[in-house]
Amino acid sequence: VGRWCLSLVPSACCHNQRFPEVEEQVFRESLQRDIGVNLSVCCFCGMLKTIYTSSGLYLAERRREDDPIVWSEMDPRVLYFVLTIVMLVVLLLVILVCGLRVKCACLRRWNLEHMAASFCAYVIFNTFICSRVTTSLLF
Repeated sequence: VGRWCLSLVPSACCHNQRFPEVEEQVFRESLQRDIGVNLSVCCFCGMLKTIYTSSGLYLAERRREDDPIVWSEMDPRVLYFVLTIVMLVVLLLVILVCGLRVKCACLRRWNLEHMAASFCAYVIFNTFICSRVTTSLLF
C-alpha cells in the first residue's frame, strides 16, 4: 500500500528544487542588507506609533482626577506602560543591530531573517497583551 501511495506522487515533488547549497547561501547573503534596512524602517515606524499612542494614553491617565495612575505593582495600568517601555527598548535594539549590520558590517554571523521572524512574533504577542480589549479589563 505504501509503494502505491508513493507512486501517486509525481517524482518532481520528491526532489529538492531549491538552489544548490552554494547558490542559496549567496542568494541569502545578498538579501541581508535589504532585510536590515526594511526591518530598521519598520521598527522606526513602530517606535513613532508606540510613542504617539502611549504618550497620549499616559497623559490622559495622569490627568484623571478620580484615579490617576500610580507607579506601583498594585496599579494594573502599570503593566501596559511597562510593556510599552520594554517594546520601545526592543525596537531600539533591533534598529541598532540592523544599523551595525548594514553600515559597519558588524555582526555578520547573525541571521537577520531569524531576528525578523522572532521580532514579529514578539510584536504580535506584545500587541495582544497591550490591546485595547486586554487593557480595557485593566483600566
